[in-house]
Amino acid sequence: MQTVQGAANTLFRCHTMKSDPGARIHTFRLTGDGLSEVDVAGSSLDEVSQHLPGGTYTTLRTFEKDRFLHLDAHLDRLEASAHALHNPLILDRSRLREALADALAHTGFAESRLRITIPLNVKDTPDVYITVAPFTAIAPELYETGVRAVTMLIARALPRAKTTGFIAPSRSLKASLPHDVYEVLMVTGDGQILEGFTSNFFAFIQGRLVTAVEGVLEGITRSIVLELAETMFTVELRAPRLGEIPQFDEAFITSSSRGILPIVVINEQVIGDGRPGPRTRRLRQTYDTYVKQAARPAI
Repeated sequence: MQTVQGAANTLFRCHTMKSDPGARIHTFRLTGDGLSEVDVAGSSLDEVSQHLPGGTYTTLRTFEKDRFLHLDAHLDRLEASAHALHNPLILDRSRLREALADALAHTGFAESRLRITIPLNVKDTPDVYITVAPFTAIAPELYETGVRAVTMLIARALPRAKTTGFIAPSRSLKASLPHDVYEVLMVTGDGQILEGFTSNFFAFIQGRLVTAVEGVLEGITRSIVLELAETMFTVELRAPRLGEIPQFDEAFITSSSRGILPIVVINEQVIGDGRPGPRTRRLRQTYDTYVKQAARPAI
């Protein structure tokens, strides 16, 4: 069994390194000897991932500089992904939390987008890579106007495992699409709409909130949204279908970096009246309030 562990006092303290907030991307490696910054090429988290050992990962953001939303849930998913790939993993969470706090203190961004990567299929205890970039929110008007998505017949080989091997092919496929396509929704051969390349998918159908439960990655934001939605709407846990798209009243995607983002066009079908609907707006307001109350520092 692979275990990430070690003496907590071996972590570097940020005052031992000169902070360089001007750098766009920072990558750190946590080993048994402590935390150190490593030189990895890339102008985005995805590009950096292509230069790191393959493995499982989670991507998350901070709020108010150093506050995380459900950090333990992200770490749970890292362990679950490794287990699904037959690489049992136990994280030393206290040590990893301290490393995250040190990495944020060193980079000094107002808010950050992070990726934690755990290499797999290694004989010894795996290193942990922490990549930190300044968080750049999507254009605020997209929440007001909504975005367009298209469907594609594709699915993850192991939907319960979030692996770096999915990053490159999904980026390549998305790059080949029209510029106004914001997200790709993955669809099964029998017409079930599962999830987006980088998000989970929800649709309101006749007032019910419908989202897939089988064959999808269990997103952290998805879980929060479901918990909140169950107090507000009737929730139906099953995949929306391609043939139901004309009956969608509203639709949206969720992710850690975007929260709740409305979809107003799928393929060429306008959803509802072509604007973010009242249920989605209400749910987003509830989610945003929850984030302010629930986000916590790593340590």
